[in-house]
Amino acid sequence: MVKIHYADKDLEELVFEGRNHKYRTYSRDTKFMKNLRRVIFTMNNAMNIRSFRNYSSLHYEKLLHDLSGYSSVRIMNGRKERLIFTENEEEISICLIELNEDHYGTGK
Repeated sequence: MVKIHYADKDLEELVFEGRNHKYRTYSRDTKFMKNLRRVIFTMNNAMNIRSFRNYSSLHYEKLLHDLSGYSSVRIMNGRKERLIFTENEEEISICLIELNEDHYGTGK
């Protein structure tokens, strides 16, 4: 199983408590929160990071350009927010970095 380490304690609080001051707009969106928990659950129960590709709903991808070295998964279809993270395949763990509305770091 993939072990998730949270580099952003505010994001960790949002996932586990369902609320956080920094991410207040997200915590009010029940549909978003349901999908965020589903994504975290799916990632946490995957056998390894390569198996993320087996879950088409995640839209897992390695990022390019300004975000080279990072990977991301989509939280909800039809919305831009993605979980951006770094991977460490040796320990089969990931560190969640941020919720990001910019795709590929383009700001669009």
